[in-house]
Amino acid sequence: NPTGTEDRFGTVSQTLSVPTSSDYTVSTINPDVVSTTVITFTNPGGGDFTPTVDSASRLTQTNGASGQIVSVDLINGKLVLIDVVGDFIASNTITQGGVTATLSTITTKSGIVIGWDSGTGSLKVKMTTEELFAVGDIIDDSNSGTSPVTQRTITAVEGSGGFV
Repeated sequence: NPTGTEDRFGTVSQTLSVPTSSDYTVSTINPDVVSTTVITFTNPGGGDFTPTVDSASRLTQTNGASGQIVSVDLINGKLVLIDVVGDFIASNTITQGGVTATLSTITTKSGIVIGWDSGTGSLKVKMTTEELFAVGDIIDDSNSGTSPVTQRTITAVEGSGGFV
């Protein structure tokens, strides 16, 4: 259902402020996609989840889904992931090394990069999910060439209607 913030094509765009050290590519052929996934979990066992430090410490699920943990809230049973590959499935087990838990909920925010100003840190994205980015969200910067992928924290958000 329309909310009144869509452009004439039914899309929503946002302008995000991120560090100027970020590296995003604007392309109509192979555009960058930025995203963040927040999952909640129950029944943890085997220790505590920790932020990803290498490819072996990614969060995984037996269906092949995996993600880089960038934030851990053990009290509220919440993990923030970037660089997610595949689709996590609720009610199934998630694993990081010897730590396991049951995945409860999944919330993904994602957008296609349609503008980038490295001088100001202004990143314009066309949203591909109903959930919109908010200040404090952590997104990926896959062009930085690091492993694990560099994380960027959103410091300001501006909504946009009209032409994308």
